Amino acid sequence: MLLSLPPGVPAIRCRTYPHLMPLDAALWDAWLDLCDYDIDAVWYDLKVGSLPPGTDLSTPARQAIAEGTLLKRIDVVAQIDGQLWVIECKPYANHVPLGQVLAYAALLPLRYALALPLRPVVIAAARDPDLIGLYRHHGVHVELVPQARI
Repeated sequence: MLLSLPPGVPAIRCRTYPHLMPLDAALWDAWLDLCDYDIDAVWYDLKVGSLPPGTDLSTPARQAIAEGTLLKRIDVVAQIDGQLWVIECKPYANHVPLGQVLAYAALLPLRYALALPLRPVVIAAARDPDLIGLYRHHGVHVELVPQARI
């Protein structure tokens, strides 16, 4: 059975964000300051995927710990212009965030009942010029924030 997305939160700058590392949070803050999109809501740290085989789920506490630490976690999902942007924040848009955001966009609808189309997005300070075509080929949008202090 698919889960419903929990209520989203406003897209405002925060002191910290669940799961975002300091460099990634700096990019997110810089992007929030610069973007001129109307963001209806955001979700941080949405968990997707499945637990590794053999994970100890013998008690509710062990299950909660396993789900909190072993599932894949999306940096940000943002509702923008009738779409759900699946966002990975990384200083450099190379092959790593490309693979992550594609995997997360594929896994998100396997866990959550979604009524809006998905758009995979990487927010970065710079991008790998060798991979611009590959990003385009896979439909992954890159939002550059070159002036971010990272």
